[in-house]
Amino acid sequence: MGQFIIGGVLFLINISFRFDFTPFSAGPRNCIGQHMALIEAKLMTIYCLKNYKIIPSGKELRMRQKFLYGPADKDLVRFIKL
Repeated sequence: MGQFIIGGVLFLINISFRFDFTPFSAGPRNCIGQHMALIEAKLMTIYCLKNYKIIPSGKELRMRQKFLYGPADKDLVRFIKL
């Protein structure tokens, strides 16, 4: 049983099915646009690899954790138009 409070009201939820709170990624209610989004991401990657030379900046990769886990520094690579 899970619980959370919204606007001072306590909500109790039975968490019996593991896909209850992942409506766009798993289970019978999988996101219908997920396949198209993956194809678009692949196309953009191919476009970048065909039209740009990607050069590492030489900086050491350091990670930070805020809301999301990601790199602490910007500009880890440079894109040079071919």
